[in-house]
Amino acid sequence: MEVNSGSSTSFWFDKWSQLGVLINLTGERGCIRLGIPINATVERVVHTYRRRRHRSSVLMQIEQEILSLQEHGLGQQDDICLWMRENGEFRPGFMTSQTWNLTRTHAPRVPWFNGIWLKEATPKWLRFTTATETRDHLFFECVFSEEIWRGTISGLAGQGITANVGAKIGDRSTRPNINLPIPLLFPSGCLCHLA
Repeated sequence: MEVNSGSSTSFWFDKWSQLGVLINLTGERGCIRLGIPINATVERVVHTYRRRRHRSSVLMQIEQEILSLQEHGLGQQDDICLWMRENGEFRPGFMTSQTWNLTRTHAPRVPWFNGIWLKEATPKWLRFTTATETRDHLFFECVFSEEIWRGTISGLAGQGITANVGAKIGDRSTRPNINLPIPLLFPSGCLCHLA
Protein backbone atom coordinates (compact mmCIF):
# COMPACT_ATOMS: atom_id res chain seq x y z
CA MET A 1 0.00 0.00 0.00
CA GLU A 2 1.05 3.52 -0.66
CA VAL A 3 -0.16 5.45 2.36
CA ASN A 4 -1.50 8.97 1.81
CA SER A 5 -4.42 9.63 4.17
CA GLY A 6 -4.15 6.20 5.81
CA SER A 7 -7.94 5.93 5.98
CA SER A 8 -8.24 2.80 3.84
CA THR A 9 -5.04 1.05 4.89
CA SER A 10 -5.24 -1.67 7.53
CA PHE A 11 -2.56 -1.12 10.16
CA TRP A 12 -2.15 -4.84 10.86
CA PHE A 13 -2.96 -6.59 7.57
CA ASP A 14 -1.73 -4.33 4.74
CA LYS A 15 1.92 -4.05 3.77
CA TRP A 16 2.29 -0.31 4.33
CA SER A 17 5.73 -0.21 5.96
CA GLN A 18 9.15 -1.64 5.19
CA LEU A 19 8.55 -4.14 7.99
CA GLY A 20 5.89 -5.94 5.94
CA VAL A 21 2.54 -7.19 7.23
CA LEU A 22 2.71 -6.34 10.92
CA ILE A 23 0.40 -9.06 12.23
CA ASN A 24 2.86 -11.60 10.77
CA LEU A 25 5.65 -10.10 12.88
CA THR A 26 3.83 -9.85 16.19
CA GLY A 27 1.04 -12.39 16.07
CA GLU A 28 -2.31 -11.53 17.62
CA ARG A 29 -0.63 -10.55 20.90
CA GLY A 30 0.91 -7.55 19.13
CA CYS A 31 -2.45 -5.80 19.25
CA ILE A 32 -2.48 -6.05 23.02
CA ARG A 33 1.19 -5.18 23.49
CA LEU A 34 0.95 -2.06 21.32
CA GLY A 35 -2.59 -1.16 22.39
CA ILE A 36 -3.77 -0.98 18.78
CA PRO A 37 -7.08 -2.67 17.83
CA ILE A 38 -6.95 -5.42 15.22
CA ASN A 39 -9.27 -3.44 12.90
CA ALA A 40 -7.35 -0.14 13.15
CA THR A 41 -6.42 1.87 10.08
CA VAL A 42 -3.08 3.60 9.71
CA GLU A 43 -4.90 6.93 9.96
CA ARG A 44 -6.45 6.02 13.31
CA VAL A 45 -3.13 4.80 14.71
CA VAL A 46 -1.25 7.93 13.60
CA HIS A 47 -3.83 10.16 15.29
CA THR A 48 -4.27 8.18 18.53
CA TYR A 49 -1.06 6.27 19.30
CA ARG A 50 0.89 7.18 22.44
CA ARG A 51 4.47 6.12 22.93
CA ARG A 52 5.13 3.13 25.24
CA ARG A 53 8.15 1.29 26.57
CA HIS A 54 8.83 -2.04 24.87
CA ARG A 55 11.41 -4.74 25.43
CA SER A 56 10.82 -6.43 22.07
CA SER A 57 12.91 -5.09 19.18
CA VAL A 58 10.02 -5.80 16.76
CA LEU A 59 7.62 -3.67 18.79
CA MET A 60 10.23 -0.89 18.98
CA GLN A 61 10.60 -0.98 15.18
CA ILE A 62 6.84 -0.80 14.69
CA GLU A 63 6.67 2.13 17.10
CA GLN A 64 9.40 3.91 15.10
CA GLU A 65 7.28 3.49 11.94
CA ILE A 66 4.29 5.05 13.73
CA LEU A 67 6.34 7.93 15.17
CA SER A 68 7.83 8.61 11.74
CA LEU A 69 4.36 8.89 10.21
CA GLN A 70 3.24 11.14 13.07
CA GLU A 71 6.24 13.41 12.49
CA HIS A 72 5.77 13.67 8.72
CA GLY A 73 1.97 13.72 8.80
CA LEU A 74 -0.54 12.11 6.51
CA GLY A 75 -1.74 13.44 3.17
CA GLN A 76 -5.24 14.27 2.00
CA GLN A 77 -5.32 11.95 -1.02
CA ASP A 78 -6.68 8.41 -1.00
CA ASP A 79 -4.33 5.53 -0.28
CA ILE A 80 -3.17 3.59 -3.33
CA CYS A 81 -3.35 -0.18 -3.41
CA LEU A 82 -0.26 -1.65 -5.05
CA TRP A 83 -0.36 -5.05 -6.76
CA MET A 84 2.60 -7.35 -7.21
CA ARG A 85 3.68 -8.03 -10.77
CA GLU A 86 5.43 -11.14 -12.06
CA ASN A 87 8.77 -9.30 -11.93
CA GLY A 88 8.33 -8.71 -8.17
CA GLU A 89 7.56 -4.99 -8.44
CA PHE A 90 4.47 -3.44 -6.86
CA ARG A 91 2.38 -1.11 -9.02
CA PRO A 92 -1.09 0.45 -8.91
CA GLY A 93 -3.81 -1.26 -10.94
CA PHE A 94 -5.01 -4.83 -10.68
CA MET A 95 -4.19 -7.15 -13.58
CA THR A 96 -6.00 -10.49 -13.64
CA SER A 97 -3.37 -12.23 -15.78
CA GLN A 98 -0.52 -11.17 -13.49
CA THR A 99 -2.41 -12.21 -10.35
CA TRP A 100 -3.37 -15.55 -11.92
CA ASN A 101 0.26 -16.29 -12.82
CA LEU A 102 1.42 -15.40 -9.30
CA THR A 103 -1.21 -17.43 -7.44
CA ARG A 104 -1.53 -20.58 -9.53
CA THR A 105 0.63 -23.65 -9.27
CA HIS A 106 2.85 -23.78 -12.32
CA ALA A 107 3.33 -27.18 -13.90
CA PRO A 108 4.87 -28.29 -17.18
CA ARG A 109 2.50 -28.70 -20.09
CA VAL A 110 1.37 -32.24 -20.65
CA PRO A 111 1.33 -33.86 -24.11
CA TRP A 112 -2.48 -33.90 -24.22
CA PHE A 113 -2.77 -30.14 -23.47
CA ASN A 114 -4.06 -29.21 -26.94
CA GLY A 115 -6.71 -31.91 -26.77
CA ILE A 116 -8.36 -30.29 -23.74
CA TRP A 117 -7.72 -26.53 -23.92
CA LEU A 118 -8.50 -23.95 -26.59
CA LYS A 119 -6.07 -21.11 -27.25
CA GLU A 120 -8.06 -18.76 -24.98
CA ALA A 121 -7.65 -21.16 -22.00
CA THR A 122 -11.22 -22.43 -22.34
CA PRO A 123 -11.77 -26.18 -21.97
CA LYS A 124 -12.70 -27.74 -25.30
CA TRP A 125 -15.48 -29.76 -23.76
CA LEU A 126 -17.45 -26.54 -23.30
CA ARG A 127 -17.57 -26.11 -27.08
CA PHE A 128 -19.30 -28.79 -29.12
CA THR A 129 -17.55 -29.11 -32.48
CA THR A 130 -19.04 -32.29 -33.98
CA ALA A 131 -22.41 -33.98 -33.99
CA THR A 132 -21.22 -36.56 -31.44
CA GLU A 133 -20.09 -33.88 -28.95
CA THR A 134 -23.56 -32.98 -27.76
CA ARG A 135 -24.73 -32.60 -24.19
CA ASP A 136 -26.44 -35.98 -24.40
CA HIS A 137 -23.27 -37.61 -25.73
CA LEU A 138 -21.00 -36.09 -23.08
CA PHE A 139 -23.31 -36.67 -20.14
CA PHE A 140 -25.39 -39.71 -21.09
CA GLU A 141 -24.24 -41.69 -24.16
CA CYS A 142 -20.45 -41.86 -23.83
CA VAL A 143 -19.07 -45.18 -22.51
CA PHE A 144 -17.10 -43.29 -19.84
CA SER A 145 -20.22 -41.40 -18.71
CA GLU A 146 -22.14 -44.68 -18.62
CA GLU A 147 -19.68 -46.08 -16.07
CA ILE A 148 -19.81 -42.90 -13.98
CA TRP A 149 -23.62 -42.98 -13.94
CA ARG A 150 -23.70 -46.66 -13.10
CA GLY A 151 -21.44 -46.14 -10.07
CA THR A 152 -23.14 -42.92 -9.00
CA ILE A 153 -26.75 -44.06 -8.94
CA SER A 154 -26.36 -47.77 -8.23
CA GLY A 155 -27.37 -47.22 -4.60
CA LEU A 156 -30.21 -44.88 -5.55
CA ALA A 157 -31.90 -46.89 -8.28
CA GLY A 158 -31.46 -50.38 -6.87
CA GLN A 159 -30.26 -53.43 -8.79
CA GLY A 160 -32.38 -52.80 -11.90
CA ILE A 161 -29.70 -50.77 -13.70
CA THR A 162 -28.80 -52.20 -17.07
CA ALA A 163 -27.35 -50.74 -20.27
CA ASN A 164 -27.87 -47.11 -21.26
CA VAL A 165 -28.12 -45.86 -17.69
CA GLY A 166 -27.25 -42.30 -18.68
CA ALA A 167 -30.04 -42.06 -21.22
CA LYS A 168 -32.51 -43.33 -18.65
CA ILE A 169 -31.38 -40.69 -16.18
CA GLY A 170 -31.49 -37.99 -18.85
CA ASP A 171 -35.08 -38.87 -19.76
CA ARG A 172 -37.27 -37.64 -16.92
CA SER A 173 -40.09 -40.05 -17.85
CA THR A 174 -37.88 -43.09 -17.15
CA ARG A 175 -36.60 -41.96 -13.74
CA PRO A 176 -39.67 -41.48 -11.56
CA ASN A 177 -37.94 -42.93 -8.48
CA ILE A 178 -34.87 -40.70 -8.73
CA ASN A 179 -35.81 -37.33 -7.30
CA LEU A 180 -32.36 -35.72 -7.28
CA PRO A 181 -31.56 -33.11 -9.93
CA ILE A 182 -29.02 -34.24 -12.50
CA PRO A 183 -26.25 -31.84 -11.33
CA LEU A 184 -26.32 -33.48 -7.91
CA LEU A 185 -26.01 -36.95 -9.41
CA PHE A 186 -23.36 -36.28 -12.02
CA PRO A 187 -19.86 -35.68 -10.66
CA SER A 188 -18.32 -32.47 -11.94
CA GLY A 189 -15.10 -32.65 -13.91
CA CYS A 190 -15.86 -35.95 -15.67
CA LEU A 191 -14.83 -35.82 -19.30
CA CYS A 192 -15.45 -38.03 -22.26
CA HIS A 193 -12.62 -38.58 -24.75
CA LEU A 194 -12.78 -35.93 -27.48
CA ALA A 195 -10.95 -36.47 -30.74
